[in-house]
Amino acid sequence: MSRRARTQHRGQHDGASPPGFYLLHRLGHRMRTSRSSRAPRSHGMTMIEVLVTIVILSFGLLALAGLQVSALGGSKNASSRTVATLLSYEILDAMRANRQAALAGNYNLGLTAAAPTGTSLPERDLARWRAELQRRLPAGTGSVQVDNGNIVTVTVQWDDSRGAGTPTQFDVQVRL
Repeated sequence: MSRRARTQHRGQHDGASPPGFYLLHRLGHRMRTSRSSRAPRSHGMTMIEVLVTIVILSFGLLALAGLQVSALGGSKNASSRTVATLLSYEILDAMRANRQAALAGNYNLGLTAAAPTGTSLPERDLARWRAELQRRLPAGTGSVQVDNGNIVTVTVQWDDSRGAGTPTQFDVQVRL
């Protein structure tokens, strides 16, 4: 085979056809034959696939929103318990500072009793404590009871049910 014949076979210009015609012709023939032997490929997504994806994504986002609401409720409950604990220890500290009046029963206060309005130190301590309970806890109130064995029981009650259920109580017992 001559050198000219070999170069024409490789797709070189032979003068009769435009340059690169043979090569393009062979390449196009290969592409047509390879496409027809395979199944047609899908390009992009159909409308049904997009809608199903949106529905699944929507359910996932709703589940995340529900978890967030649940977490916020738990956080509010924990915050209320922390405030109840701090306020319980606040009245106990006031009673320790005025131990003789506490042992005499001057700090005794029922859960449903009105806050004291007197001018003595125990009455002022209890009035300030009750005001803090009402200010910092929803429907907050509290009671203090000193028994004969010098055991003090402090009860803090608040409404943590968001309108459904009984109030929450936190009790602390200590010896004076």
